[in-house]
Amino acid sequence: MGTLYDDLNDSGRSVQPGGALVRVSGDPGNPVISALLKLRAARPEKLKGSIQVIPADGKKLRITKAPRFRQPYRQALDDLSQFLQDNGCEAASKYLDCVYDL
Repeated sequence: MGTLYDDLNDSGRSVQPGGALVRVSGDPGNPVISALLKLRAARPEKLKGSIQVIPADGKKLRITKAPRFRQPYRQALDDLSQFLQDNGCEAASKYLDCVYDL
């Protein structure tokens, strides 16, 4: 299986404008949220249409998937962790692995 980015941006998929296949929300101080916000600022095309990041002060990390994302939820978490690692966010990837026992 390819990386999360490759998998979610498969040319055969139709993503509605403004829609995302995975939504990640939580406090911006969380390593995963922080890493995704930095990636979004530096390379917005990497997340567009695949990962929506919703910073929410004081909230716990929450990852949800859109119904059209057919992979099992655990696989989505594994892919998100790998995506973070592949983009130089090792600490956030390890954090996600620990929190979700990946």
